[in-house]
Amino acid sequence: MIPEYIGIDIGTTSTKAVVFAPDGQVLFQVSRNYDMFHPEPNWSIQKPSDLVQAVQECIKYATENHYPVFIAFSSAMHSLLLINEAGEPLTDCLLWADNRAEEQANQLKQSPHGKRMYEQTGIPLHSFSPFTKLLWFKETHPELFAQAYKFISAKEYVWYQLTGKFQVDSSMASGTGLMNLHTLDWEP
Repeated sequence: MIPEYIGIDIGTTSTKAVVFAPDGQVLFQVSRNYDMFHPEPNWSIQKPSDLVQAVQECIKYATENHYPVFIAFSSAMHSLLLINEAGEPLTDCLLWADNRAEEQANQLKQSPHGKRMYEQTGIPLHSFSPFTKLLWFKETHPELFAQAYKFISAKEYVWYQLTGKFQVDSSMASGTGLMNLHTLDWEP
């Protein structure tokens, strides 16, 4: 039996799974679509349960007749969920396209603190950034912000649902606007 590899991409509109042979030949692929919602102007959200269900279905179908050596995950960046201590979402998943934090991003751009943040993290001060979305929650929904045990990406949430562990890889961490590029530690 030849080794096989599965790549899972958690995208903005769908999750895709592709099974590869060692030579890169695609042996099988499957995708599951899900909706993006816009309940208010500038808001772009998804239901966390929809993401998890799509990933689970893709893994199920990709492994029915294939036996992977490993499964690798990629995901759209700059998403944000607020999670309680039980690992349950307090919010829907805010996507990169969610621009509700535009005011917070503009205020940061004009401040010395914002310039320093950009120099330390390399993430532009823009409303797509999870950091500006965190500021939006802190300013507009302080009670919800205070309830949050963790602030995580869609990829971290799916990973938690699959493994029971909250873990983030360096690429997702660097996209938050909270990781120092020079030290690879969380920026205080």
